[in-house]
Amino acid sequence: MTTPIGESLLCPAGTTPPPLARVLAEQLAARLGSGNPPDAQEVLEDIQRLVQALDADEAARAEAQRALRESEERFRQMASSIREVFWMADLDGGHALYVSPAFEHIWGRPIPPAGLRLAEWLATIHPEDRPRALGWLESSDSAGTEIEYRIVRADGALRWIRDRVFPVSEEDAGSRRIAGVAEDVTERRAVAEALQTSERRMRTVVENLEIVLFALDAEGVFTFSEGRGLEALGLQPGQVVGQSVFELYRDEPEVLEHVRLALSGKRHSAVVRLRSIPRVYESHYTPLLDASGAVCQVIGAAIDQTERVQLEHRLALSQKLDSVGRLAGGVAHDFNNLLTIMLGYAELIEATLAEESAATGYVQQIQKAALRAGDLTRQLLAFARRQAIAPRVLEVNRLIQEVAGLLPPVLGPDIEVQLHLRPDAGCIRVDPGQFEQVLVNLAINARDAMP
Repeated sequence: MTTPIGESLLCPAGTTPPPLARVLAEQLAARLGSGNPPDAQEVLEDIQRLVQALDADEAARAEAQRALRESEERFRQMASSIREVFWMADLDGGHALYVSPAFEHIWGRPIPPAGLRLAEWLATIHPEDRPRALGWLESSDSAGTEIEYRIVRADGALRWIRDRVFPVSEEDAGSRRIAGVAEDVTERRAVAEALQTSERRMRTVVENLEIVLFALDAEGVFTFSEGRGLEALGLQPGQVVGQSVFELYRDEPEVLEHVRLALSGKRHSAVVRLRSIPRVYESHYTPLLDASGAVCQVIGAAIDQTERVQLEHRLALSQKLDSVGRLAGGVAHDFNNLLTIMLGYAELIEATLAEESAATGYVQQIQKAALRAGDLTRQLLAFARRQAIAPRVLEVNRLIQEVAGLLPPVLGPDIEVQLHLRPDAGCIRVDPGQFEQVLVNLAINARDAMP
């Protein structure tokens, strides 16, 4: 049985005493209610111990409250400083229990004073993503479930959100509660899409240009091989991966020379001509270094320049022919002037000869030769000026006979020219000067081929 004093000590000011104070109070109450008057000094000491215990328990409560306030302040500072949105929601109640301040920055909307309703959150989601987000929210019963959706800010701007949800287990909550972290991934998605676009463009370039992209490890083994240019080498993308460049191109010393140079750390470019196939490549080699400064990989590109080299060769040949043409044109003009003099004097000689003179035939041969030489000069001028030929319909046997009369002086006295012509050979359409030149060239080639 406790006395009024004992009761007041057990429950001071209507509060539940802490454990240590309760024990001391019970001891004091037992002493006072024992029926034997206690010693005043002992009672005083008991009361002092009880007061000290109450003070200690009060200090502990104050320390706990201070620690709680500090924890709440740290959480508030953390939640207000991070960019992600922390939230907790009551699914059955249809409202958010907590939403961190980052919501206002990302969503561009203030958090309602009465708290955010789930219906208000759904209203901010893009209409096309809203059904998917609602289904995700209702089925979020496993940790780590995430979704990406678009929101429409108050200013009309679209933002991409990645939301991850975690179930909250509270036996006495009486409702389904979930917590989550939402972050703005708009810029991240933009970078990823830009990277994908760049990769597609690079893939298009690699697949459509005559280029070979390759990579070698420090031992010269292919680790990468792609590009449409592989077709000209008889290879498929990735076919040589795992093979040594020194084995694959052992018969191409020029290739191996540049590979060794790159593996030694030299970044360079070179025009490489293959021996096994008639191809020319503009090759670029870039060595990559590891943390110690040693070459760990070589990446490179080989661009097929075969067609360009052929075009350059034809251009150079055309330029040479143009120079020859200009020279031939100058020679033809000078030679034509000499022929004019020769024909003039031949006519003068013919005019002084008697009609039955044997020399008349010789003079006429001189005139014919000079006229044919004139045809040759015209061909040279046509070549020099890139003039079109002037074909005519002529009797082929007559053309051959005329050329045959020019051949003995050209071929020499040891060669006899015999003609075997068909009477029905008919006519041909040809430039007479070029036809005669062809026959003369054939006769000269035949003479040179004789033993």
